[in-house]
Amino acid sequence: MLRWIDRVEELITQFFFWIMCLFVLIQIVSRYIMNNPLSFPDEIARHAYVWMTFIGVSLATKHDEHVRVDLIHRIAGGKAATFLEAFVRFGMFGLLAVLSILGWQYAWFSRVNRWASLPFLSMMLVTISFPLGCTLAALRALRIAMRLSDPSRNGA
Repeated sequence: MLRWIDRVEELITQFFFWIMCLFVLIQIVSRYIMNNPLSFPDEIARHAYVWMTFIGVSLATKHDEHVRVDLIHRIAGGKAATFLEAFVRFGMFGLLAVLSILGWQYAWFSRVNRWASLPFLSMMLVTISFPLGCTLAALRALRIAMRLSDPSRNGA
């Protein structure tokens, strides 16, 4: 099940990366070659970047690629470092869970707002990326924290 979710996240991120690149290219061609800039490619590229970023949060959690300060972690070493890492992951889970709840509420309220250049599209198509990414990252952080806090898996 988790591999399926991993693959879907990667495909969504890749899809929005290529959408962003395509619409940036369309904007460049329309602005500098045709001297007639369009308004919608810029907005679509920006929203694709938002999706790519927030789904990427979950992928960064999966691959442990987040920026962090690890001085205390390195000084502690051994079981203390494992405990500290589990504590940080549980803290990440708590923060991401709160952000997910607030994000789902905001996405629901934004359903009535419309895109500036494409008014037939709801802003919920964009704002839902934030709570979705936070929810996926929270579940990953919880999974890692549970694994770190399990003594049978840490050789204790």
